[in-house]
Amino acid sequence: MVTHRKRDAVGMHFKSILLAVAVAYADSRSEDAQRSRPYAVVVYGGTPAGISAAVAAARELRGDATSRVLLVEPSPWIGGMASGGLGCTDKVGDRSYGGLAREFVNRTNAKYGEHRRQLPHCTTSTAFEPHVATEVFHEMLAEASVELLVGATLVRVARTGRTLSSIELDLHEETGGRDDLTVQGSIYIDR
Repeated sequence: MVTHRKRDAVGMHFKSILLAVAVAYADSRSEDAQRSRPYAVVVYGGTPAGISAAVAAARELRGDATSRVLLVEPSPWIGGMASGGLGCTDKVGDRSYGGLAREFVNRTNAKYGEHRRQLPHCTTSTAFEPHVATEVFHEMLAEASVELLVGATLVRVARTGRTLSSIELDLHEETGGRDDLTVQGSIYIDR
């Protein structure tokens, strides 16, 4: 004979199992959604050119809340040779460059303020140390709301006809093991 108390206990147990299954299913769906991300622009390569492309794209799309820009760098750092030790830029005169290159130089110069010292190997006023270049690049990316993935290597690409539709990245540098992420972009830029 089944009493009301036993029936209620079985019903509660069944409900808790259903709830656990529903939560697990929802978690797996949200994990799948996190493993595949859409972007308006995906830039592969965190060199000065790649950083400039990502910052320019993000600034252009700033008014559109749904448009995200992603910069992917396979190494653990960004900035290429500029943040890797080439801290003396070639420059003929102040009118020989502009745009984001000029902004970068102005911002690195501003980091030194009045305490700028002339580096012995550089005859121009645009010399900077690697850590200063790295700091300025990170600031520019953050201010433009560019999402950054470092240590993310390209595993494969997917195409629809001749058009690139997604890229698969291995995030081993961030996670310490194989962890793939699929990224879909409307526009892809390879530095």
